[in-house]
Amino acid sequence: MDKKVVLPGVTVLERLVSGTRERAEKRLWARLAAAPTAAQAERLQQLVVVPTGKRLSELDRLSRSPRDISARGVGKALERYESLRSFGGHAWDLDAVPPGRLQALVRFAKAARAQAVSDLAGNRRLATLVAFAAVMP
Repeated sequence: MDKKVVLPGVTVLERLVSGTRERAEKRLWARLAAAPTAAQAERLQQLVVVPTGKRLSELDRLSRSPRDISARGVGKALERYESLRSFGGHAWDLDAVPPGRLQALVRFAKAARAQAVSDLAGNRRLATLVAFAAVMP
């Protein structure tokens, strides 16, 4: 007050923080979307498509683990593991991505229906699918 300096108000700080968080999220989505090759990215995008004659998309099927405690259930679990592993997520370099943010994207992909994931904007949708394919196996 003595030096007549006015600090920014709460709303100005809120806008600065939210703008910074938004830019950081967009950078994260771009980094994750750049991890797979073009063919892998196309295959990941097909996870949210519901094939004709089916009720569930591949993402919906892969996000739910088998509940059958039998030899058949073990076979389904192994088949699911191989399907997830075939996306090549183990080869992507995601060390620069904070594990908490990666887990948050995976939680969303597991909890949401494929329609909600397909409604996400370009890089965010692909980043969510990349995180799912990299972490789920």
